Order: sequence, then structure tokens, then C-alpha cells
Amino acid sequence: SVQAADNSAFTVAEGTEITDAGGEPFVGELSAPSQTSAAGAPAEKVSVGNAYEFGVEGVSLSFSTPVTIQIPVPATVTESAAAYYLDGEEWVLAGDGGELQRDSFDNVYMVVDVDHFTTFAVFEDEQVYASAVDFTDVDGHWAADYIDTLAQEGIVEGRSEGVFAPNAQITRAEITKIALLSFGYEVPEFVTVDPFSDVALDAWYAPYVQVAKEYGVVEGYEDETFRPGNAVNRAEALKILLTVGSYAMGEVMEDVMSDVATADWFAPYVAFALNYEVVSGYPDGTFRPGSTATRAEVAKMAVLSRSVVVVKEAPAEEEEAADESADEEETTEEATE
Repeated sequence: SVQAADNSAFTVAEGTEITDAGGEPFVGELSAPSQTSAAGAPAEKVSVGNAYEFGVEGVSLSFSTPVTIQIPVPATVTESAAAYYLDGEEWVLAGDGGELQRDSFDNVYMVVDVDHFTTFAVFEDEQVYASAVDFTDVDGHWAADYIDTLAQEGIVEGRSEGVFAPNAQITRAEITKIALLSFGYEVPEFVTVDPFSDVALDAWYAPYVQVAKEYGVVEGYEDETFRPGNAVNRAEALKILLTVGSYAMGEVMEDVMSDVATADWFAPYVAFALNYEVVSGYPDGTFRPGSTATRAEVAKMAVLSRSVVVVKEAPAEEEEAADESADEEETTEEATE
């Protein structure tokens, strides 16, 4: 068995023959699984946790007998979850999809037998549930008040009945809905034209994606896909919310935080958010723009960003006109006296 620090692992049975893409015996050492990006998602699925690269980078490996792999997943994972492997740019069900298992420390894993190594990830069904304000997994959570606010307004719903999954990664589809509803956009009940090639007309998020596309809030990828199940990082989440809010970003003259440089595309958004206390960053002085945003973090950003009141300074011409008007009033008062 080979296990990584986060408990992702695999077990190769004794006597198993390992061959490369050319059918030649593999000679070398199998390294521990490593986290990687889970680009895209199967239709009507959403990613659960991280994707993992198994095997040796750049080498395709196959096995004569099944190899058991173990992928860590959040405790909020649903029974609809299944393991998939990446075949080119397409996610394919791995074996029978695997089985969810829990260890003595209540850590949850997806365990599945495979016959080759590549990139593996876990996905579960995207579902729409009735809004449940009394989520069972947010009591005592730092974002409980923000989540409750959005739930009371019907802006957010659980991943399953009574479960909000505050620490789970937020998807492009989910943040699109939250952003539009938080700022009062009108969204139709259905659409008649697919907004993107991977957004079906009957997908729950199709109307939100269509409206966001029309307003230029979201853009598709070069292959004309939207990739609704993809995770969103903190910088992207902030940009989406502030763009939907129609806030004007100012010019950034100096580094905003230790990991937000003046030239970074997201610097104006982070600077704005810090100035209006939408975000505060981490205790070490970083913002971590590339870190995946959680559902809790986006709930906070959504509530605070829509509460921003921007005080605009009057243009110089207006100030001069106001001064002249005041002088005229003083002159009139003196003449009256």
C-alpha cells in the first residue's frame, strides 16, 4: 500500500503485473497520489473534494489484477457519489463507481477497484432541494449568520435535505445563482436555448447561467462550455459578486496584500473588498486568491458585498457650481436684510 499525507492511497496486490502503454513491464517506484485540478464534470454532476493523480507523471500504467484506490471526500458527501477517471477530456465512471467508507476517526473515503492509473475524482448528483433554514451542519459555524440570511431569502439551498455543506467547494453554477439572487436580478423559470453546450435546458442552473451570460457576468471557455460543476477560487468568486453588484473598481497603485500584487488581474477586486470590509484575509496577511472558495466563504461575501454603500465624490465642476450657488444665496440674504 502507498498512502499520501491526506490519506489518499492505493493498494497493489502481490504478484500484480504492471505494464506501460506499450505493454512493457514497468520498472520503477509508484509514488503516492497527488492532488490535481478536476477540470469539467459529468453531466448533472458536481465535484466532491479534490481530484487525484495516481501513478507516475507522464506514464500510462495498467495492472493485471484490480488495484484498490482510496480518495478522501467531505463528510457531507451524498450516496449518489461515484468515482470517475479522466479519459482525455472526458470523465468516465470508474468500475462500479466505488463505495463510500468511513474510518474510526469518521473520515470518509471513496474506495474503488481500477485496472489502470490516471486522474481520478468523485462526483455526485446535482439536486435542488426545498430551502431548509435549519441546516444541521452550520450550528456554531463562523458563517452561520450569513448562511441563515441567504437561506431565509431563498437564495441558498442545501446540498441535501438539512445539509448546507459550508466547507464544501462552491461550483460555477452555484455561485452564479447566489450572485444573481443576492443582487435582485430577475431570472426566468426556464430557458429555450442552451446558454452553453454543456448547460442543458432542463438543468436547474440554466436560467441563472443564461442571465449571467446576457449581462456579461460569466463567459464560457474556448470550447463553448460553461463547466458548471467546476470549482471557483476566491479571486474568481469575488470578481463575480462585485461584477453582478455593478461596483466600479478603482486603480491599484501598490500591492494590496502579500500575495496580491499591483499587476494581478484580481488586485482591484481585492482592494475594493478590503476597503469595504467584504473580506479581511487570513491572519498571516494573505488573501490566497487561488484557493478554492467554499460555500461558507461565498455566503459571507454575498451578504457583505450587497451591503456596500459607495460614497462618490462630486466632480470638480459640480463643486464649483455648488460654491457659486452658495455665494448667490448669501448675497441675496444680505440684500434682503
